[in-house]
Amino acid sequence: MKFEELEITLQSEVEKAEEIAIKYIQDGINLPPFIIFGEKEIKKFKADSQDDAIDMALEEIEGLEEETVILIYKDVIKLNDGSFDGIVSQIYNVDEDFGYSFGLLYKIEDNKISFLNERVYLGDVRNCLIF
Repeated sequence: MKFEELEITLQSEVEKAEEIAIKYIQDGINLPPFIIFGEKEIKKFKADSQDDAIDMALEEIEGLEEETVILIYKDVIKLNDGSFDGIVSQIYNVDEDFGYSFGLLYKIEDNKISFLNERVYLGDVRNCLIF
């Protein structure tokens, strides 16, 4: 699946969430996993490990009555041609059977962040809003 195949409103929601993550990274601030929903409602998750924080976020998503929720976190994404830093977005929407995961890959060189041309599709995830 390509990012461009998502509904335009979902693409827009992801882009808004990624902008927040990019600001953290550019400012050299540790990016905690967070969810964004509603009219710019943001909730950050901190735990002993990133996996625990993501689990907390997923539990929170399950309890929300929202149409769309985006989970964002930073991770290393392994591809056939190497490993890359990436901003992972998991997209949950009540009108979709599955959630979708994409990676926005980037490099930091000379204190400047540059992005890969396309988001990488990381796969389907369980849609926490409906299951």
